[in-house]
Amino acid sequence: MASGRSRWQWGVWVPFVVLAIGPFLALLLDTLFVDGQGWTLAAYRDSWGSRKQWELLINSAQVGGGVAVGCLLLGLPFGFLVSRTDLRGRSLYAAVSVIPLLIPSYVSGIAWTQIQPMGGYPAIVFILTLTFFPIVAFLAGRGLREVGHEVEDAARLQLGTLHGMCRVTLPLAVPSVLAASLLVFALSISDFGVPDFFSFAGNQEQSFQVLSANVYFRWFAEQDSEGAVAAAMPLLLLACAAMVGISWSEGRRGRGAITGSHRVPPPVRLGRWSWIAHAYLCSVMVLSAGFPMGVVLSWLAKGTPAEEAMIATPPSGADAIVEEVTLLGLLQGPAGGDVLRSMLYAGLAAAVIVVVAVGPALLLARRRRSSSGGLLLSFVPLAIPSVFLGMAQLQTFDRALVPDPFFTGGGLVVVTYVARYLPLGVLALRASALRIAPEIHEASQLSVRSPVARFCKCTFPLLVPGIVVAATLCFGLALRDLDSIVLLDGAQRTLPLRLYNKVHYARDAEVAGLCLLQMMSVFVPWIVVRLLAPAAFRQKQW
Repeated sequence: MASGRSRWQWGVWVPFVVLAIGPFLALLLDTLFVDGQGWTLAAYRDSWGSRKQWELLINSAQVGGGVAVGCLLLGLPFGFLVSRTDLRGRSLYAAVSVIPLLIPSYVSGIAWTQIQPMGGYPAIVFILTLTFFPIVAFLAGRGLREVGHEVEDAARLQLGTLHGMCRVTLPLAVPSVLAASLLVFALSISDFGVPDFFSFAGNQEQSFQVLSANVYFRWFAEQDSEGAVAAAMPLLLLACAAMVGISWSEGRRGRGAITGSHRVPPPVRLGRWSWIAHAYLCSVMVLSAGFPMGVVLSWLAKGTPAEEAMIATPPSGADAIVEEVTLLGLLQGPAGGDVLRSMLYAGLAAAVIVVVAVGPALLLARRRRSSSGGLLLSFVPLAIPSVFLGMAQLQTFDRALVPDPFFTGGGLVVVTYVARYLPLGVLALRASALRIAPEIHEASQLSVRSPVARFCKCTFPLLVPGIVVAATLCFGLALRDLDSIVLLDGAQRTLPLRLYNKVHYARDAEVAGLCLLQMMSVFVPWIVVRLLAPAAFRQKQW
């Protein structure tokens, strides 16, 4: 019996490893076993012996560290105010805080450069901080809510409200805050879109090169696949170190409670300080979401100069011709097909992610603190740089005998989305499964029903809220993803690639319309989920 259970536990990880880690391993082996040379490290010696390689890695690490610190400064107060205070309208702040994650980061960069010329390291850190701070806000809020009611009450009675929060509540939330900061660090060092935009938007003195852009250039422009993989390995190792830190911190995260049951501590009363909290939250949302969206709307209202009016030296006396760009017009044109195609790809990927992630998530939740190895395995794919993941998918499926429509169509895009966001699906479902009382699982084990019947009758209904959240999250992130699919042929007819191309051609009004279409495509499912979900479930999200 124990042997069968062990085989089942290992079996649930097989699809995860094949989809999320398999292409990367195949690409790595390709660089180590080159045709006609056998085992060789020539690509790594050439790349790692370059001084420029290490300078770019240091630049990437500086970006990641700066963004992690910036997100901590913005996200920790945001998460505390939304999750642990009696501030009026905090549920609205929690709902709109996801908007910065859904706006393409390079579009935010374009919006800010319209008002204030910027470039280089400060601009990259500033834009990525405004994009990723909701991750820290959400995870920090979760950690603050998991401090037990009894623990915090005892601290308040002994030390007072302020000292109790500083001496007890915040230390208990440190694992969640540390995990969020490391996750932001890993995502920032592999970001391609923002550094790529500021490499041509600013002047040469402000240009700040990072390793992810260099990897893309070596693969796409120089057609040097082995050199690109070797160049990306230090970035991967740096991100893996961050993932090990996340796994360590998550393994030590626990609900601080004196008794066996957990109750959320009461909210902190702000009193006359509420107006300062409102001012802070509104300022953060205006900077991260309101301002970029306002610039986007102004572009759409202004229109785009027609092609014949975009001449460097127009005829004397010629007036600029402005094309009227509307959302309906974009939907009726090629962009409409790209929107539907992107939503289809993202929806299929979200469905596959949920199906594959259920088994590992339940296993991690039931093993609790003894699942550090499984947690580390679930975090490892997040360390793979997005551009590197696209390279791995191209190399793997180009070698395999797959139909051409799969390689050049949407099949490879869906598989790439799954590989990129499957770890997030596992972690989101694990968080939902941890809320299921162990007594319920133990009682179901006493039933004479089969494991499948017990799952369908007992576990699945309790997991439905987590499944909905995981699917919606993965759908939204896939719909805005550019870095992992920028190299794929099938992605050329998707909304993120159309947006990326229009940005480079300065088609401001079209970029604005496409941004609005993309945000609407993501917001609509998110709003529907929040409106249809029970009130108790909505409160648990923060």
